[in-house]
Amino acid sequence: MSDKLNPRNLFKNYFVYLLIFTIEIIAIVIFFSWKTIIHSYIMCGILIFSILALAFLIHILMRKRVLAVKRLSYLEDITRNSEQILQNESKYRSLFANNGTAILVVGDNELISDCNKKFLELTGYERDEIIDKLHWEKIVHEDDLKRVYGYDNLRKIDPESAPIEYIMKVKRKDGTIRHVIVTVILLGKIEELASMVDITEMIEKDKALKESEELLSQAEKIASVGSWTYHFDTKILKGSSGFLHILDIKDKIENLTLEYIRENLNFEQFYGTVNEMIETNIPIDKEITYLAVESDKSDKTMYLKIKAKTISENEMPIKIIGIIQDITEKKRIENEISRANKDLKNILYVTSHDLQIPLISIEGFSSLLCNSSNKDLSEETKHYLERIIHNSKKMSLLFKNFFDMSKTKAAKNPFELINTIELIQKVISENKILADKYNAEISFVNSDSMPKIYGDRENLKLFCHHLIANAILYGGKTIQIGYDEAKGYYIKDNGRGIEKSDFEKIFLPGERLDEKHIEGAGMGLTFCKKVIEIHDGKIWVESDGRDKGSTFYFTLSYELIRN
Repeated sequence: MSDKLNPRNLFKNYFVYLLIFTIEIIAIVIFFSWKTIIHSYIMCGILIFSILALAFLIHILMRKRVLAVKRLSYLEDITRNSEQILQNESKYRSLFANNGTAILVVGDNELISDCNKKFLELTGYERDEIIDKLHWEKIVHEDDLKRVYGYDNLRKIDPESAPIEYIMKVKRKDGTIRHVIVTVILLGKIEELASMVDITEMIEKDKALKESEELLSQAEKIASVGSWTYHFDTKILKGSSGFLHILDIKDKIENLTLEYIRENLNFEQFYGTVNEMIETNIPIDKEITYLAVESDKSDKTMYLKIKAKTISENEMPIKIIGIIQDITEKKRIENEISRANKDLKNILYVTSHDLQIPLISIEGFSSLLCNSSNKDLSEETKHYLERIIHNSKKMSLLFKNFFDMSKTKAAKNPFELINTIELIQKVISENKILADKYNAEISFVNSDSMPKIYGDRENLKLFCHHLIANAILYGGKTIQIGYDEAKGYYIKDNGRGIEKSDFEKIFLPGERLDEKHIEGAGMGLTFCKKVIEIHDGKIWVESDGRDKGSTFYFTLSYELIRN
């Protein structure tokens, strides 16, 4: 502050002026005491002049004081504003640098003048490779460069018309592509600030979703499957392209309803099935029929498989989702197979029955000749007759075994829950004479752990008969039957044993081990394998070799075992 504005100097000036004013008052009093008119006028003039001069001087001094105070206040405001600006700039820099969105600033020379960390991560560049060195066009993919240039030029000519946001592809330093949403604002008239949001994953997911929908649509057509959804609130039925294709709905229907399905397509069973589910919320899985409207279909009756379940929110049903599958062709094939199986069964029955009649005659007459007391028969002739009798019996047994095998495929019985212990005990009882003949003992191992079986009782009974009889015939004196949690059911004997090279061979039709004294056609284990196949299971043998016994293991599908 200057000396003139010092409060002490101002005080001194006021004191001098007050002294002068006092002297003037004294002079006026003296002059008035002269009592002359001229002197009175003169003194009045001096007094007025002095007062005016003093007022003017005070006005000048106070004006300077006010200006000084305003100047000081202005300087203080500038100081405060400067501090605020510095604080705001610091906050701006912090937000700019640490923002989760990629941000860059482009200067008037079209070079990138500033950017944040997220932008460096997006483009793969280092900061010293970008700032005032990299032109913005270097990060724009060639496919979008012309379009982005047009936006930039329009922004300079008519900023109001230029788009603020747009999507483009960013070309990274390593050549890979990222999809971004760009937002551009002008900073003054020469600089531009742009933010970029990476939407690559969203675009890729959207692309994958569209591809999945296309694949699903194609799969639905190939598999003759369609999906559908019924909404409780609107009572609208929405079906996929596969659903519409199965029902031959060619025109797009905005509000497809159950009533439309019933009235226009005569699909009464679908209408009734879904309505029943709406009332009960019980899932459905059943086959229904549909009388197709198309007249060019060779078989107007279509067989459809329908599955559905209710979707709820807050314990309130909101929609039913389901699928429908055209199984007409499957049904046609099943019917053909069923008819073929019946025909095959009849053929096999007739064959096995009719062909055994001449075989019985051949065997009978050969036995009569062989056992006759005719002395004209030579030993060679008797040998031939014995071979005829043996081969006739073998052929008869072959027919019987082939007939048994045909029953496992063509005459599969309904599945039922079977007590395994009771079934095997019955088989053991039926083979008691054979076991006694060969001095074989049959026992259970941990019978309590043996689960029940869900399957074809008659075929499983024959299956057990073949395995137990084989164990006895091939020298098993001790036969154990049990269940292993790891491997399944087993029948173990201490008989002849099997070489490893024969493990697969013994299950082939007509294949037997080299035991000539054991009668059979080599079809027993083949039959066993077929029985296990219709139960979706597996059978195999384990043995350490000759005279070390054998263990036959077999499993059924876990879905068919009930503990």
